[in-house]
Amino acid sequence: PPRLTVGLPVYNGEAFLDATIRAIRSQTFDDFVLFVADNASTDSTREIVESHRAEDKRIQLDVASENRGASYNWNRCYWGISSPYFTWACADDIPLPDKYRICVEALECASPELVLAYPATQLIDEHGEVTGDYDDIGPLDSAAPSVRFRRVVRDLSLVNPLFGVVRTEVLQGTAGMAAYKRADTVLLGELAMRGQFGFVPEVHFQRRMHAAVSMQGSDESIAEHYTGNADDGPAHPFTQLLRGHLAAIRNAPISHTQKLRCLTTLARWKYRKSFAKELGGGVGNMLGGGSRRRLKSAITRR
Repeated sequence: PPRLTVGLPVYNGEAFLDATIRAIRSQTFDDFVLFVADNASTDSTREIVESHRAEDKRIQLDVASENRGASYNWNRCYWGISSPYFTWACADDIPLPDKYRICVEALECASPELVLAYPATQLIDEHGEVTGDYDDIGPLDSAAPSVRFRRVVRDLSLVNPLFGVVRTEVLQGTAGMAAYKRADTVLLGELAMRGQFGFVPEVHFQRRMHAAVSMQGSDESIAEHYTGNADDGPAHPFTQLLRGHLAAIRNAPISHTQKLRCLTTLARWKYRKSFAKELGGGVGNMLGGGSRRRLKSAITRR
């Protein structure tokens, strides 16, 4: 098998997809397969991919029979693959020519404790114009899983490390991308508990920021994005997010002491006030009055 699988999940991505695939095909590292997971697009996405497939046998296309949401589409990019390394590519971003080579070399020259490598990020607009360099969180190289987890939960904003190269075996051991808002931070926290992140300080990745990438919107539109059905989204998104972090900690292959320290990080969680509001609403109604007050006090105390 090729050393790297590039998973490109897409739904109606015609606006920037051609530029993204051209950038992937132009990588100086060529031992990869590009798997395009089309989530039943209704625009010209399929035709764009097919035109590239006719020129490049490294490209594979799988078209879903119906839109099953972003969570399913992102996860199926790495299900069952045998490449030792994997990376996601978004249909609107640009990997610069040396990105895959630099990241794969970083992993191959390191011990297995390094599970992911990613480069510095540059932001571009819808026209491809550079708007500035992004201040990424850098390497997560502490020997303590709880410290790495804390960096993700406390400091991460844009999830650029998610577009680095990861060891496939480690990724396949996680719960994958869940179907709720900010689930990508849960996945990165889970990966951080399982190993270190390497950081290449030179810019090798351009992330496109435009109106369509925003996840601000109604609960129904966000639910439809993640699940494919406007009626299937979580009624309490911050509760879902907290539950995701707790499950990741529970299942992480780390010591009980490290798990307790990860839980301490959640006591200082930056979304604790939003979670507390949910406790006072529908989530709180499922609890007794005393339990609700104690939980809310514990979360907002700090």
